[in-house]
Amino acid sequence: VLYAKGELSLSELLLKKGLAVLKPEFKDKEFIYKFENSETKAKLSKKGLWDTDIGKNCISELSAK
Repeated sequence: VLYAKGELSLSELLLKKGLAVLKPEFKDKEFIYKFENSETKAKLSKKGLWDTDIGKNCISELSAK
């Protein structure tokens, strides 16, 4: 595990900043709670990928081409 900020892993930091998404297949019991919590905080705070409706924007962009 690579730590980015004290006890915060790099993966957790990226999720918290909204710069990563948690894979649905991820099932590591040691980290799943922390990762889900970090991702939820980013979604609620509309950080990074969550600041816009990225799914809707990507689909409309692809549809226009």
